Amino acid sequence: MSFRTVALAVLVLLADRADAGEFRSFSMSDGRTFVAEVLETQSDGIRVRTPQGQLTVPFSLLDDMSASDAAAYDLQPAWRVVVAPGPRQALLVAAAGQMSGVAVIAPPPSQIGDCLPTDVVCLSGTISGGWAWVVVHDPSTLTLTSAVSTGETQHVARAPTDGDLPAVLYTLLELTPPPVVRPPVAPPPAVAVAPPAPPSPSPSPSVDDVWSPERVARASLIPVPGLASLQQRDSARFGAALAVTLPVTALWIGATGSVAQSAPEHVALSVGGFYAVSVAVSQAMGAASRGRALSLIPVDGGAVVAVGVTR
Repeated sequence: MSFRTVALAVLVLLADRADAGEFRSFSMSDGRTFVAEVLETQSDGIRVRTPQGQLTVPFSLLDDMSASDAAAYDLQPAWRVVVAPGPRQALLVAAAGQMSGVAVIAPPPSQIGDCLPTDVVCLSGTISGGWAWVVVHDPSTLTLTSAVSTGETQHVARAPTDGDLPAVLYTLLELTPPPVVRPPVAPPPAVAVAPPAPPSPSPSPSVDDVWSPERVARASLIPVPGLASLQQRDSARFGAALAVTLPVTALWIGATGSVAQSAPEHVALSVGGFYAVSVAVSQAMGAASRGRALSLIPVDGGAVVAVGVTR
């Protein structure tokens, strides 16, 4: 370590100590000048915050340091970053544009004179108007240097071009890349679950399904023995109605044949008797079918009488 570096370090640590939270104006031996907020004094330099990010000012490059304030910090000019012409110029300009406090300059090939796009020393000599970072690139590296208005070049840094270009530029400008703040992952939207539908009420029986005494009486007026039971699917009582009505009607016809005075009278008495027996038997069997329905279900080898209660 040179005597100049030791002397400057002693001066900083003892005579003009840079306390955290204070603002200082820094002059560097490579031509850079800027105002920064002091974060801490380290063994090899001073850790500071600039509008571009945090960096360490090494004692070996520090020419001068003086008191400053927040107003000068806010009003200082942006750092100029000159990106040399080349196939990756547009990508580097876009990456540098993402940095805060940086003015990106992208000169066309016509403005670099006889300099090669990869000759950082020659390109630095074409920069005027104060110091600037000059970024030149070749197929494998980025070369970064600071240039002053006199055309002198010092403090060369290099980094590979693969990886995240903004992060590479932060490294080349000796800045600490800002932390990557990832947006919080929004939880999936809640899916509204519809409550289960209430069970559908059982349909009320239609008029046709309800066998009232009046309906039984109306069905019995039709001269079909046991019709009311047949309509209620009571095949047993329908059969019973036939078994009663037909023999009784036959007996009635035989009985009226001996007393009738003429054939028309005999027919009238026979039909009337059949109708009366049919109505009476149908009403009796239909009324019984309202409470219980019997049906014959054929099965192999015989039949089964199914009994069902109706409501």
